[in-house]
Amino acid sequence: MEGSVVKVFLSNLPDGCTPWKLGSFLKPFGDVSGAYVAKKRDKNGFGFASFKDVRDREGLVESLKG
Repeated sequence: MEGSVVKVFLSNLPDGCTPWKLGSFLKPFGDVSGAYVAKKRDKNGFGFASFKDVRDREGLVESLKG
């Protein structure tokens, strides 16, 4: 959908992951408009990323598996 924002929930982020690193990792898949990494660490790190445009949805999903 043109002009819509796609938000993605990400779990199991590695220790030391920052919003900047997350945004850089996701950049090849689309126009990342924002990234958030939770500061509170329980068992698994988590965060969210927002895209203005996702160019490669299948590639994004495949890269996030495992």
